[in-house]
Amino acid sequence: MNNSTFRVLVCEAPKHTIVLFSRLSRNLTLRQRARILNSVGGGA
Repeated sequence: MNNSTFRVLVCEAPKHTIVLFSRLSRNLTLRQRARILNSVGGGA
């Protein structure tokens, strides 16, 4: 799966799902989490 496909899937996901994912993924570093949120094009 390339980045563009992943980005489309994430963009189509509900915002609350993305927020929930970012909160539950404690194993990710803050930098990785920020990168994911930035790729989504949204804030916290």
